[in-house]
Amino acid sequence: MKRVLIFVLLGPLLGSLVVAAPASFDARMSVLPLAYMYGSGPALATGLIDRYLANWLALLYRVIATAFVGYLATAIGFGIAAGAFTGVFLFGILGVIPAALCSLIAGWGESPSRVS
Repeated sequence: MKRVLIFVLLGPLLGSLVVAAPASFDARMSVLPLAYMYGSGPALATGLIDRYLANWLALLYRVIATAFVGYLATAIGFGIAAGAFTGVFLFGILGVIPAALCSLIAGWGESPSRVS
């Protein structure tokens, strides 16, 4: 449960920082509500997959797999929100960095080999 909460609470925040990195502080704060509105669903799906993968994969492989799932979940989420999938897979890149970082944070303190 802790792992999924990390994804839901921290994932959209990290995603908004990825989107508005070169912008001013005011621009980042204006993007934050939209990030939680549109990013909570993909973050929840990615967190659930990461929770499942924690029993099967070592930390490095889990981070890579979770980043890929974050890409797919974000691309599909943006496609559903936009109503069309044309050009949406470019937006999937916004889910890679938050998914990988959340997976690393959730796995903090685990052994690098398979987790029991």
